[in-house]
Amino acid sequence: MNSSGVNHDMYVPTLLAMTLIFCNLQLGAQNPKEPGARRPKIETAEDNIGSAPDAARSRTAGEEVKPVLKPAGKGSNPVSKVMKRPQPQPKVMKRPQPQPMAQTAKADELGASLPRVGSKVATPDAASDSASRAVDPKGVEQPRRSTPAPAVSSGPVQSGPSAACKSELSALLPLPWPVVLPALTAPEPSADTVISTFLDQKQAIEVTEKEWQAVLSQDNAALLKQPGNRYLKARVLFAQGQIAYLRGDLTTAFASYDEAIRVMPDSLLGHLGVGQIYLAMRLASEAIESFQNVIRINPKLARAYKSMGDAYSCSERSKEAVKMYLRAQELGYTGADLTTLLKRNQAQILIDEHRWQQAVSKLEAIAKNSTSADVYLTIGQCYEELNQMLSAAQAYTRATQLDRQSAVAHLRLGNLLLRQHEFQAAAAALERAIVLDPSGARIDLQRARNNLRQARKRLQSKRRPDHGD
Repeated sequence: MNSSGVNHDMYVPTLLAMTLIFCNLQLGAQNPKEPGARRPKIETAEDNIGSAPDAARSRTAGEEVKPVLKPAGKGSNPVSKVMKRPQPQPKVMKRPQPQPMAQTAKADELGASLPRVGSKVATPDAASDSASRAVDPKGVEQPRRSTPAPAVSSGPVQSGPSAACKSELSALLPLPWPVVLPALTAPEPSADTVISTFLDQKQAIEVTEKEWQAVLSQDNAALLKQPGNRYLKARVLFAQGQIAYLRGDLTTAFASYDEAIRVMPDSLLGHLGVGQIYLAMRLASEAIESFQNVIRINPKLARAYKSMGDAYSCSERSKEAVKMYLRAQELGYTGADLTTLLKRNQAQILIDEHRWQQAVSKLEAIAKNSTSADVYLTIGQCYEELNQMLSAAQAYTRATQLDRQSAVAHLRLGNLLLRQHEFQAAAAALERAIVLDPSGARIDLQRARNNLRQARKRLQSKRRPDHGD
């Protein structure tokens, strides 16, 4: 011990012991396999994910993982050796496939029409299987998804199955149960409605045969409850007559109308029906008498005055016809034919007064909106009186074109051509007139035959010099 009080004999052994301990520690750090040596701690990317998040996210499966060395003590040396972490192999579980059943030719064609992905057929089941066996980067199979993923195609995107696929599917699916809807039919009109429509004050409305059948059935049913009602009996007979008239059976129609008048002498419908039969047969005087009875029963029936004007026009009594037509207009009759008939009879009045040019002007205005052959017959007559034979011949020719069954038009054309020495054309027109009216109801049959003989004789005499040469 020295003067300062320090024991140097104890100091030296202590210093040697510390030196030995320090040497042992250095040897253990350089040789970690020796027992008792402390090893440095190795941190991977997963252990150090909190300190380096970007580096961990950028790495994918299968890349080399570089360990991060953390020294155990303050004076330890870092390990420069790079270590590789072994990667686990992903285990893909295969879905057990059912054994395919026997397929028909239609099923094969159906599969051939489906869109393809690469070289494999892309079906809805294949798309759902590929989606259900999706594996994450760690190799763990994901659970099956309930919604199948859409099939991916390298070609153009198809919105649905092809037309062939749709047709095959529609052929395989059962047909829906047919739904039969009841036919929508118009309600049957009442008998009073049909009668009032027929007697309309404004215009002559044509009532159909079906509507007259409804009147007949309804009035017969009412007549069973009231057997003594003469008005109902007359209406039933008139309905029967109208059905026959629309079918062209004038004889049966006339008998029904006449029976209605016998049952009820003041039957307006009966007298009106008889008058229209007489007018159709061009018996003007009898028609006028029938329509006069109608006007006596109902003096404000516009249709009766219009029919009376037709009867006067048929008998070439144009002044009386014009009066009846004007009266019908006053009572509200607005039929489309009334204006034409009124102008024609006014022109006929001018013809009767030998005012040919004024008549032609009025008739040509009518002809612009009319296709009646009678209008052109009257125009031709006026041109004949004006000695304009070419215009007259054109008017008669137009009349024969509009009504090929008009014996009057063919007769007038034949007579005009005969005067113009057109014997061949005149003979053809006159022959046609005689064929159309062999009984002479509308034409002067004797005059037509005489003119035909004259045309043939003149034609033969004209041809004789040619044969002599």
